[in-house]
Formats: sequence, structure tokens, C-alpha cells
Amino acid sequence: MSLATPYLRQEFSAGQELELIPYGDRSRLNETLSVLLQNETKRRAMAAAGRKAALARHTWDARAQQILGVLPQLLTKLGG
Repeated sequence: MSLATPYLRQEFSAGQELELIPYGDRSRLNETLSVLLQNETKRRAMAAAGRKAALARHTWDARAQQILGVLPQLLTKLGG
């Protein structure tokens, strides 16, 4: 089992905007945390990139725009 869902892989850049650690892989988790704790520049860059991605694509306004973008097609398919 992994928390690295297809959605996360599609929406975020692993290694740039977040780290994807296989569920239960303690050694990988420890290694990743160690690297990030020792490298403030990388940690801050990843945090900034993740925040930027989240604010650009994962807010209520962004979701509303996505829904409004596909709504006409959906209504046409439904005969409305």
C-alpha cells in the first residue's frame, strides 16, 4: 500500500513539491527526513513549490473554475 496515489502523482511533482514515501517504509521515511532536516535550502524550496502548486490548483476558486469549465459539456451530454 502506498499513499502515492495516482492523483498525487498527477497533481504534484515528486521530489520538487512533495516527497512520496511508500506506506510502512520506515527506512525511506527516515532517510528522506534526514536529508530534508540537513538541507534547509532544499526543504524551503520544496515547501515553497508545494505551496505554490496548492494555491494555483487546489483552492475552492480553482476547483470552481475546473467545474465551470466542464459543466457545459456535461449538460450537453445530459440533454440540458
